[in-house]
Amino acid sequence: MRKEIQIDDKWFWELEQTGLIQAFPNLPKVIMWSDHVALTHTRLLACLGKNLFHRPECFLDENGRLFEHCVLLLSEHEKKSRRCTAKELSKWVLGGNGFWLDRDGIARTLGDFNYTKPDDECGKIVISICTWDGEPLEPTAQNMGLEE
Repeated sequence: MRKEIQIDDKWFWELEQTGLIQAFPNLPKVIMWSDHVALTHTRLLACLGKNLFHRPECFLDENGRLFEHCVLLLSEHEKKSRRCTAKELSKWVLGGNGFWLDRDGIARTLGDFNYTKPDDECGKIVISICTWDGEPLEPTAQNMGLEE
């Protein structure tokens, strides 16, 4: 799962460590860090694969230094609103605000979700919400007028 990281009041997507060795010949600009090394603006040379050599560091910069975490500067974005919980979606639907679409594209107006816990985020089951006169939206707190 992608993780959002805040650095200097800006939001970035952290690169995921994978089991693959990947080279980055165009050397993209990045910010890297580890538990024992502060934030460093550098260029990404390679990802050495998760747990290679039984070390958590797997991102290699252009100077041959290893880091545990990495964000691409190009991944800067606005903070994404959290997805609503099943309980919040039930209240929204039962309040007459609109309907939701499931993963099969079926419009639903029921407010009970027997496949999830009430305080869990609506995951892959709920694809989008729709107001009665609007376009489909992601079921986020921002789109539903909820607290973050």
